[in-house]
Amino acid sequence: MNGTLNIYYPCKIKDSQIVQNFNSVWNTYRKMQLTEIRLRNKPLTDLLDKKRYREKYNQFLFSRFPPNICHIADGPYATKCLQMEYEKSRESKAYSKELSFVVSQFDLEYEEINTEDADRWITGTVLFCLNLENRIGTYVVVLNFNGLTTDEVILLKHLFYKRAEVVIRERKQKGTFTTLSMCPNCPKKRNTPFFARSNPIITTIPDYIIALNVSYLWQKELDFDFRARYSLLEIDGEGNVPKWEKYGLLKSDEGYRYASSFHIKQNISRNYSSRKSYDIYYSGLNGLIINRCTDLQKEVAARNEFLKKIHIPETDVEIVDAIEKSCIAGVGKNYPKFLRAVEIHYLVNSVKTSEIEERKISYWNPVVFLAREKRIWDVQKDWEMNRSHVDSNIINAFGIMGDIQDLKDEHKTLMSHAIGYLGAVFAVITVICTIVQTIRLFITN
Repeated sequence: MNGTLNIYYPCKIKDSQIVQNFNSVWNTYRKMQLTEIRLRNKPLTDLLDKKRYREKYNQFLFSRFPPNICHIADGPYATKCLQMEYEKSRESKAYSKELSFVVSQFDLEYEEINTEDADRWITGTVLFCLNLENRIGTYVVVLNFNGLTTDEVILLKHLFYKRAEVVIRERKQKGTFTTLSMCPNCPKKRNTPFFARSNPIITTIPDYIIALNVSYLWQKELDFDFRARYSLLEIDGEGNVPKWEKYGLLKSDEGYRYASSFHIKQNISRNYSSRKSYDIYYSGLNGLIINRCTDLQKEVAARNEFLKKIHIPETDVEIVDAIEKSCIAGVGKNYPKFLRAVEIHYLVNSVKTSEIEERKISYWNPVVFLAREKRIWDVQKDWEMNRSHVDSNIINAFGIMGDIQDLKDEHKTLMSHAIGYLGAVFAVITVICTIVQTIRLFITN
């Protein structure tokens, strides 16, 4: 079995000076673009379609957040395939504030998974994705694997859940350009030096991530969610994968052979894909994509052939080709929307429960409940701003809508207490003023 596994570790970044400066300059820059479009009597859709606006935006991001030496894309994206994924959406071309960086690349070994054979291997890449709109930074650990069995893929996911010790051999660069493993969209440039593998590091995945030096994370507002709850798995196959194996891969259930038919049907009852070339399943905080490589290859070729028939002006943004295969799970299918759902769920979860930080609720202390009211307001604002950029199927699988409704109900309760508290304060002030005025009249008389 060949495929790719994404594990997501989100956290909240403080509103640091670098983020404030970026948003301030970005807003000013965007107003200048809109003013220019209006003065030219052009439609606002020029912001989505014209090359000059997109290129300036990329240059601006690139100058504000220069990538590290692992960066292999032309814009503010970690890889070429991510750049293609984000730029195929007209809205993302104009409104996305997503940055991503390649932080580390390595080979992974585990004693219970044989990777000594040439056709059995596991390579890893650590991406750092930063959303400057809601200040959510997410480490995405991407594992590309080849030749593993279903049980070994499930075991691979459990290495994250159970914090098992693994052997990591980092790939140290000799040059200034690199590529991710087996990605046709991120080709290695000519005359690029080969990697030199470092000495083996025996550690757990979370400890390895903490040891990575990313300057933005020295100022965290909320801690990382290191429970490895968010996962997206994409596997390649030709024939039909049995239902019980789909269930085991989706839920990381090592006892999938003994699961009841009713339970399996509950979790993989619906295929959310609109194509026959691949299937998509969601359950809980997990996603599973099963490709039918032959059909997918035909579909992508047909779509790219169709796109060639669309002739656009040289001043417009180029039409991005369809993506057949990527080094990151979900690219070409649902990667941006899955990442956005992870960000929103993390924000909601951090406010609704005490799993990320200690939650303080007090209806007597105005500082506490007003601070909580602001956090709930920020979450609702982020949700309303991003409703058009998320997949309702992922949102429903994550259970976000029910959590949002709970926060709305709590928001109403807190507002009632705030109004009652202010009314009590005004009543006390009124009584004091009345008493003072009475005393003054008594003294005067």
